[in-house]
Amino acid sequence: MEIATLIKWNSIIYVLYYSINLAIDYYLARGNQHQETIKYSIKDLLKESPEKVVIQNVETGKADSKGISTIQPTQTMETKSITFKEPVEDQGIPLDEFLNNARGFSSNINY
Repeated sequence: MEIATLIKWNSIIYVLYYSINLAIDYYLARGNQHQETIKYSIKDLLKESPEKVVIQNVETGKADSKGISTIQPTQTMETKSITFKEPVEDQGIPLDEFLNNARGFSSNINY
């Protein structure tokens, strides 16, 4: 087989493949009406106030008259700090050495 024939048939197959894929995508997307996207503004986000999250025990949930389960908070979770007994390996260079390198490299920058 000659190289020109190979390139010709390879090109024809690629063109057919991608044109069929584009036609299928166009056909499937044509019937779907895109919903309007949600637009946020920073002013609306700043109006929201943070809410306190309470950890709830799932086992004490009781269903009300509508069948919706209401869960009463029963306990709070204690936060415990994580401590390492041995040095952690493969953490790169120490912070002090990194800061010294950063200061040395940034002192050569002309502003």
